[in-house]
Amino acid sequence: MKPVYGYIFKDNDKYIGFTGDSSLCDNVEYMASRCNYLFCDCMFIKGTSKHMGIDNLEYLISKYPNCTFIVSHLEDTTREELNKKKLSNVIVPDDYMVIEI
Repeated sequence: MKPVYGYIFKDNDKYIGFTGDSSLCDNVEYMASRCNYLFCDCMFIKGTSKHMGIDNLEYLISKYPNCTFIVSHLEDTTREELNKKKLSNVIVPDDYMVIEI
């Protein structure tokens, strides 16, 4: 079975993507290029071979400005840094936050 890096759902005219724990890869880039919203891993400040980081997110934001990124799987230090940076097209959710699309 091939590895799975996420799913894309279509709701009316919106494409919504979900990655699992993932490093930056072609599949994540494909999802960012297609989706209006992408729920994605951003565990670290600097990405690794297993998890994306803020550096990867900044790259995706610059390359895919039409996508809004909702980050997940955050360490506390990563959440703090993202909140300081206030990156465009990025939502840093609080626990139990409800997002309507």
